[in-house]
Amino acid sequence: MNMKLKMALALSCVFVGAVGFSAYPMNGKTSNIPKLNLPQIGEEINIQNVSFDTAIANEDQDAIVYRCVPCDAAEVRSKISDLTGSDVENVEDFPSATRISDTESIGFDEVTGRWFYRTDIDFTETASVPDDETSIQIAYEYIKQHDLYPVSELGEPQIGTVTTGDELLGEEKIIRKNVTYYPLIDGRPVYGQFKIKIGIGDRGKVVAVDKFATEVEAVSSVATKEASNIQNSILEDDNCLISTESTGSDVTITDTAIGYYADVESPFIQPVFVLEGEFENQEELTILVDAQE
Repeated sequence: MNMKLKMALALSCVFVGAVGFSAYPMNGKTSNIPKLNLPQIGEEINIQNVSFDTAIANEDQDAIVYRCVPCDAAEVRSKISDLTGSDVENVEDFPSATRISDTESIGFDEVTGRWFYRTDIDFTETASVPDDETSIQIAYEYIKQHDLYPVSELGEPQIGTVTTGDELLGEEKIIRKNVTYYPLIDGRPVYGQFKIKIGIGDRGKVVAVDKFATEVEAVSSVATKEASNIQNSILEDDNCLISTESTGSDVTITDTAIGYYADVESPFIQPVFVLEGEFENQEELTILVDAQE
């Protein structure tokens, strides 16, 4: 698994502070786009030196800011109700959940249209979960049938499993599979929460849905950092996110690109520098740095 995918998966449950639509102008270049707050995960890494062995992508240029297109809340509520068979008229919590039964929860953001449906996991159950290929097909057809996202833009699926039992004793059993798609924006990866995830349970039943990827629109542009400011962000641990299984003090950046970060509580999807590099011991790391100057 490559570092970019590992980071996307590592951030799949991270929620940051909320921002509303109305306070920000929605066209042209503006300085009023809210500051991106990247989450801090894992152990602190004390990086002392950063050097670049490559040119900085988009250095000191403008990058586009996107936002989720505001939804028709009544229409989305009706769709959720049809899909889940539940009354969601009073569901207002997001990204936290509202219990709608003893075993079911729903969250709905009536501004962006992001929503999720979850059934509790019963670790005592004996489930017959389809194989990976069948699970992917079920998820794909579910997304297509219910128009959750344009299927031509879904990208490649990733499979995760929920298990019960002791693997060492040979008693591990799969009780759920999660099929997750991470759509791109403008051909670039989106970190944080921009995904469609379908949970597949016993005999192929859909038991969970995360609809966190929605229609987006370009709303503004921001000036991006130059190399020295990127270095300072890393050295000062200022609004950057480091994903690695190693540690060290000296880092050489070997590849750079512009990507995006989606905070599930904010309508804005903002540009980040995606920096691939290595420590002095050749162990790899990926760093996200807020691209806005």
